[in-house]
Amino acid sequence: MQRSASVTLDAPVPSVGTIDPDRWPEGVDTWPPDATWGAWGHGRHAHSYGQLLYAASGACEMQTPVGPLTVDTAHAVWIPRGVEHSARFDAEFCPVVLSAPTRTTGAVRSIPVDPATRARLLACRRDPRSTADALRALVGPSATGADLRPARTPHGPLTAPIAAALAADPAHACTLETWAQRLHVSTVSIRRAFLAETGLPFSQWRTHVRLDAAVARLRAGEPVTAVAHAVGLSHNGLLAACRRHLGLPPSALHPTEGSPR
Repeated sequence: MQRSASVTLDAPVPSVGTIDPDRWPEGVDTWPPDATWGAWGHGRHAHSYGQLLYAASGACEMQTPVGPLTVDTAHAVWIPRGVEHSARFDAEFCPVVLSAPTRTTGAVRSIPVDPATRARLLACRRDPRSTADALRALVGPSATGADLRPARTPHGPLTAPIAAALAADPAHACTLETWAQRLHVSTVSIRRAFLAETGLPFSQWRTHVRLDAAVARLRAGEPVTAVAHAVGLSHNGLLAACRRHLGLPPSALHPTEGSPR
């Protein structure tokens, strides 16, 4: 496999702590967004979600704040959200990546993989619905953060009308400019109110509300595209939101045969 001569991954990643993904721009899962990527590996970057990396075949050498770690058929590596790392792949490397919407950071660590654990990890690649159980078993309960936490409902005079409209119809399409005209305030005032009352910028809070509604519909067995339309997201927008907040594709939330709806 041809390597990039312009990128050096051999130097250890400085132990600079973590990057707070909640401060990243809306929709950004990996930082920096222009991180160097290639068939040879990945330049230094961090994710807004936790990630367990394993090798179905071959090996990957990672540089992390705790030093170099190897991902191969006998070892997986857990990278908490916001932790910088880089990776160099060998020619036979075939990754198994389990993503988790953890709200904690914790420490990077290597996890031994025995034959039973290997079978479990490979099963996740075939059926993503088993991802959460595998992560809880290998990393611990904090890896998955359980179910999506409901979006905080604001009750202020500028935010409550908007929250009520989205609760009634998650696809409600009024812009902040329209709401500002109705409420006789500026869009800046509304944005500040949402941030103060929910802890999130308005756009992120709205996405969370829409994802809450989408999860309920998906668990009832509704088609992914129909759910995305019903809650005001594009198909790709729903895919990205589920991956970022749940660590799963939308289809993984569909009930399995014989399960209650």
